[in-house]
Amino acid sequence: MAGRIEESGYHIEDLKGAEKLCKEILELCPQRSSSRVEFLLSTCTTFRLLATFDHPTNVKDPHATEYYLDEAVRYSKEAVQLSSATDNWDEWFEYAMCLALRFKQSKKLSDRQTALDIYKETLNSKEYGVHMQILAANWAARTLFPDDVKTASCMFSQAVELLPKAISRNITQIEQQVILSRAVRFASAAATLKMQSNKKASEAVRLLEVERGVIAGLYIIERTESAHLEEVHMELAKKV
Repeated sequence: MAGRIEESGYHIEDLKGAEKLCKEILELCPQRSSSRVEFLLSTCTTFRLLATFDHPTNVKDPHATEYYLDEAVRYSKEAVQLSSATDNWDEWFEYAMCLALRFKQSKKLSDRQTALDIYKETLNSKEYGVHMQILAANWAARTLFPDDVKTASCMFSQAVELLPKAISRNITQIEQQVILSRAVRFASAAATLKMQSNKKASEAVRLLEVERGVIAGLYIIERTESAHLEEVHMELAKKV
């Protein structure tokens, strides 16, 4: 339920309902059940969304936010500890996100350091795919900014430089849209921070050129697919 809410937009009533339902399911779910990790992640996501929910009045209760973030960290940590899979990146990444968000609220340095350690391990490990590494670099930059602009700039730059590796003929149209969105957002942020941190316009321009290369690569894939469709079915290609 929490996953569907996160994907489609949400209201505070949805989140409160998800919170209640997730807690009830966890109470019924055995401690060592194989499905408990999934329910823990859903509960964690619910609390994370509750903590970051943008109220119409723009007035947030800091005590409620602190409670939600503490609960999100608690459930995500349990998911990490319970997961027996070797490839439990989802659990670790959710845990890191919750720690990073709690750091923004409480400024607890140990939260930031643990989150950064997880992101850096993801970036340095060959076990994780490029999409995971891009997300890790992005979240590392967001965790560091604005306290450490220079390192945040390096993380954003790394995210941008990884984007071309995510392009292939096998990616779906939705994946193409995600890459395009990230290219625009990440390159803009990376170029801005690069100018703030070292005042080198050449580096900022280079990152924007990477963005242009990503967009060009996606365009070539689209044109190639259209050309192939024309060869197979001309009438259908005209309708696309």
